[in-house]
Order: sequence, then C-alpha cells, then structure tokens
Amino acid sequence: MNYYEMNLNLIRENKPYLYEQMQKKEDLNNKDLEDIYTTDTKDGKKALIIRKDKKEYCLNSTYYPEREARQWVEQYEIKNMNTVILMFGLGNGIFSREIIKKKKESDTLVIYEPSMEIFYYILQNYDITDVLENAIIIIEELNETELNSMLRGLLDLKNISSQIWCIHPKYNEAYKINLQKFMKNIKDINNHEMVLINTQKNFGTRYITNILYNLRYIKNSNLAADYIELLNTEVPAIVVAAGPSLKSNIEDLKRAKGKSYIFVVDRILDYILDQGIEPDFIVTVDPIKPLEYFTNRTDVSIPLICKLDSNWEVLERHKGRKIISSFDYYIAKMYSELGQSLVAIDTGNSVATVAFSTCIMLGFKKIILVGQDLAYDGDFTHAGGVAEKTSTKEIYVEGVDGNQVKSRWDWYTFLRWFQERISENPELEVIDAKEKGAKIKGTTNMSLNDAVNKYCTTPVDIQLLDTLEYTFDSSKLDEVKTYLEKQYNELDVLKRKLENAVDICSKQIKEYSRKHQVSNMARKNDKKLLSINKYIKDSSIYLLLDYYTSAKSTNHLTKMYEFTDNEKSDTIATYESSKDIYMATIEAIDFVKPLMKETLENV
Repeated sequence: MNYYEMNLNLIRENKPYLYEQMQKKEDLNNKDLEDIYTTDTKDGKKALIIRKDKKEYCLNSTYYPEREARQWVEQYEIKNMNTVILMFGLGNGIFSREIIKKKKESDTLVIYEPSMEIFYYILQNYDITDVLENAIIIIEELNETELNSMLRGLLDLKNISSQIWCIHPKYNEAYKINLQKFMKNIKDINNHEMVLINTQKNFGTRYITNILYNLRYIKNSNLAADYIELLNTEVPAIVVAAGPSLKSNIEDLKRAKGKSYIFVVDRILDYILDQGIEPDFIVTVDPIKPLEYFTNRTDVSIPLICKLDSNWEVLERHKGRKIISSFDYYIAKMYSELGQSLVAIDTGNSVATVAFSTCIMLGFKKIILVGQDLAYDGDFTHAGGVAEKTSTKEIYVEGVDGNQVKSRWDWYTFLRWFQERISENPELEVIDAKEKGAKIKGTTNMSLNDAVNKYCTTPVDIQLLDTLEYTFDSSKLDEVKTYLEKQYNELDVLKRKLENAVDICSKQIKEYSRKHQVSNMARKNDKKLLSINKYIKDSSIYLLLDYYTSAKSTNHLTKMYEFTDNEKSDTIATYESSKDIYMATIEAIDFVKPLMKETLENV
C-alpha cells in the first residue's frame, strides 16, 4: 500500500466529510504553485520545498528538520485543559507532529491548509496518518465550510481565552492573503462566541424564568418539524425582516400572500399588520424582547415560532398556537425522554436567522429574503422610519450594487451566518429581494416584484395547517407532569449532595494547604467528589440549573481550566473554584424550586 492509499484510508474512516468532498472535487490538484518537491536533508529526513509567485520557499530545514520543529514548538505553552490550537499550514507534517506530541489528550489541534496542491502532494509522498488521526484537518476549497461550525462547537467560556494560534514557518510569506483571511475568520468566530458567552452570563436567570413559565404552553404547541408533511415546499418561503427596504416591498408582499408561506420577525409584526398583510407565521426568540417590539395588539393568534426560553411576556401576550423550533439542552433532553424526536437547527443569534434555519429544516427549496438589509439607509435602521441608536461598532461592507455601504458589527455577523448556511446548502435557492443594502453572497439579487411573478404562482392551503394535532395529547401531558414532578423532587436530593461537596472542598483546601503529600483522606475525599459530580452530571435538572451556575461562576469555571507551574497552588485553586461553583448551584436550586412549583400547577 502506497502513501496515498494509507492516508486516504484513514481519511475515509475518520474524516467522512473531507473524504466526501475529495470525491466530489473534479480538479484535485487545483494548482497554485509553480513547483513543489522534496529534498533529502543532512540528517536523512525530508524537507518540503515550494515555488510560488516566482519565489522559492523551503518549508523545512534542509539540515535538521525535526530539531527545527522541536525548537519552534518551544515558544508555545499548552498548560490549560481543553485548549484549542489553531495551526495555519500543514506542510509535510513535521511541525504539526511536534504540536501533537506536546498537547494533552483533552486539547484539540485544528490544522488549516490553504493549498489543495500541497495537501495532495503530501498525501502522495509522505505518511501523515498519525497527523490525520490526531488533528482536525481543514483544506481550503475542500472542507473549509466545516471550520466555523466546528470551532463554535469547541469554544466555550472555559477555553476561549486560552486558544493558541500558530503559523507553519514560511506560510506567512507564501500565503499572506490566505492567512489574513483565515485570521479574520477566526477573530469573527471568537467575537461571535463572546457574544453568546456574554448573553449566557447576563441572562442566565432570565432563561430559567422563561423556560419554566413557558412550559405551560406545551399543551397547545407543536414542534416545527411536525409541519414538514403539511407544507407545500415547492412554493417559496418568504422571510420578512425589519430592514428599511421592506417599505418599498409591501404591495408585492400582498401579492405573494396565499401563494407562498410568509414568515415575519416579531419586531415588524405590527407594521405588517397595519399594512393589511396577515403573515402565516411570526418568529420570536429573544429572552428579553420588549413587548413593544412584538405587538401592542392583544388578539394576535397567528402561529408563533419560538423557543421555550423566549421572553415569557411575548408568549403570554400571543393567543395562538406555539411552534417550538429550537431547543436548549434542558428542553431537548426533556422532549427526547418523552419520546419526541428533535431536529436541530443552527439559530444564528437573530430572529431572521432562526426563521431562515426553520425554513431550511422544513424543506423549502426557495427562500425569499425581504427587508434583510443588514445596512443603514441613511440614518434609518428599520422599516417605518426607525433610526435605532446603538453602541455597536459601525463598519462598511460590500453592497448589492458593488459599492461599500455602512453596516454594524452585529449585522455583519448575521451576514456571515447567512453566507455560511447558503454555502452549506447548495441545493437551496435564496433570493435577496432588495435594491440596496449589504450583499449576501450566494443569493440571487432580484426585485420582489420579479420574484413574486416568477415563483409565487401556486395557491397554498393555509387552513390545512390548523388541522395539525398538538405534539402532546392529554395522555402525553400526564407524562410531562410526571417528568417535571420527578425533577422537582430531585432538587432536595441534589441540594444535599452539593452541600456535602462544599464541605469536602473546604476539607481538601485545608488538607493541601498544610501538607506536601497527598494523604489517604484526601484521596477518599476525591472519590466522594467524583461520585457527587457524576450524580450532578447525570441529573437532567442540572441542565436547567447550569444557566444560573454559569452566569454566577464564569470566572471560577475559567480558572478551573487554567494551570501554572505550581502544582500545589493549582490544586488548592481548583478546590476553591469547585467550592464556589457548588455554592452557586445551591443558589440555583433555591431560585428554581418555587418557579418549578408554579410550573407544575400550570402544565
């Protein structure tokens, strides 16, 4: 078996998406180099040399390449747990191999290779099965769409500040533009994750309040996936956002009514209703959405697509059927244990992105975006002459006419999100119906008038949707109540175990402060803590309590994954942080218990 077969077999077994993309790619080499070759080094190893843009780059020492790599890796300290290491450039694997040797089992190495030609050359001429087995490999123009979603799954409040970014020698010279693009992308992802972390930190208790209050609505609710068989997905879904361009599209939107499915974001609902248009679905997601950004009406019964952690006041004001489109971990586990299969969607952190993802999940083949400006119109931010003041950083992005338009950082994150989802769904046709605003790559820019004339030609039976039975019938509701009663009773047991854990941590801090060796008592206490931790982890109610705990203990959670060169000091710090986290979870129980009792009375 040659090198290529060995490497390809490992990719086939361990990296199915990369393998799938390699099979689809017609031009496997996609040449960007004038030359690429291997030379023998003084110590009998191999060095990789490339020629690009009339310059030659030796990617390894031609004397002692492994020694060079060992010296290079010394600049990086990998002390913390669950560290994410981002490496730009694969080369022939010698440098990444040293990172793999240095990192811990809990750490993750992500290698981004900007040249498909280098990648295929390495597969054919080197054995890199060990690198392929121990790192996530992202190849530009092959599986690069995996990078963003993968990083979002790896980064959280415990490790986002401990990332390590490294660059394979000479790649910063040979692939300067690719590197700039890569670094910008990584920074954007980090900014996006920090927004989510700060949201969780700031709204932890609000999430709990919303979830427990909104559980009363599951008796008159459906999962969004329940609608898959009822919808005619051959006609377009129209996602109506609140951008200034909406105003010029009202008459065409009226023509689309009854020949498409109209999804409207909460903020623009009253504006749309005032124009005489009744949407087919409303979408809301925000945990603290002001009521005035939903509706001033008290009789709205249009189906509401929402999350159970959406603002409880919005769900209370709404009088119709609730449609649950996405789930936090706690609700997902509850539905799963009650026998409901869930379809996950990428929410994207805005109401319009949730609407878009829901349409993809429902199987629509065409989605028309209306009012998705993602840019200012003069000073106006929203339809209806609204000029919202915000401290969000202003930036400039490419407009639909090719010129730069003024946007905002939060809108830019939504822009990137749309582009990523569109690239991941090549079979999906997305029409961006606006004459000005930010360009969303991957969409077809078309006036709504033309889009309605071309695509909205088949009547749809909206009334059919009213015939759908609720997800939980009366017998299932009894199971829901039994499930919640079990969790309510579990709170007292969990609290006693947490109080015991706090006491054990106090003893461990004293024990390690006065002794240099680990005593038998300390070992026994560690076993007790492991047992308590397992009980907590296995408890489904902890997924709800964790909103409170994470919000109150952000700094302590981060410190638990940070280490110094002083083992004794690190151990004591870990117990101190653990104690504070246990105490925060006890507070969470005291906060949740009365809310859970009220929930049981209303389900």
